[in-house]
Amino acid sequence: MEILRSEVAGHDDSDRDEENSIGGVYGSKGFFFQQRRGHLNLRGIAKVNLERMVREVDIDTLQQHIENITFCNLREEDLRYLTDPQIVKIFRISQLIIEYLLYSQDQLVDSMNKLSKKYSIKKK
Repeated sequence: MEILRSEVAGHDDSDRDEENSIGGVYGSKGFFFQQRRGHLNLRGIAKVNLERMVREVDIDTLQQHIENITFCNLREEDLRYLTDPQIVKIFRISQLIIEYLLYSQDQLVDSMNKLSKKYSIKKK
């Protein structure tokens, strides 16, 4: 993934690499890990048809589960109530969420690069 590079005078390459790394872009701009809350919505996850979601690239269904999976407070003792197929399904949905978020991140970086080029041209 190409990270937007600014041509700021007076910075050496190590400063620029740190500023443009993912951690530099997001970590210093107010991001923090939130406290986990609530329980995992197993009924909602049980209704998900993974094969259909993948086949139809059903982002709406995926989007419905992002917050629940991300912010639920899953504890070790909760795992004794989950079957192996449920755990595999939760893991698979998590993989699809991560894949979608990586795609979205790439799209944002591409948009930033295009806007930066447009801005540079107009600035000149």
